[in-house]
Amino acid sequence: MIEVVRLFKCEGEGNIKAYADVQVAGEVIIKGLRVIAGESGLFVGMPANKSKKDGKYYDIVIFQGDSKKILEDAVLTAYKAE
Repeated sequence: MIEVVRLFKCEGEGNIKAYADVQVAGEVIIKGLRVIAGESGLFVGMPANKSKKDGKYYDIVIFQGDSKKILEDAVLTAYKAE
């Protein structure tokens, strides 16, 4: 089960529309997810670090398969309800 425990909407015209923290299975809290407005609509960006080697951003936490869809649905539903 994935629960959004905090959602903070951002003001302004940038691509980042909100930040969210989620709790997974009542055990693990993941902080720093982002709701981003992309070319195809809203999507959820995972927390990431910038590599010193190549300057690219790499996700810190990776969800795969159905878990990723469940996470995105939970965060976007909470964002739209605010």
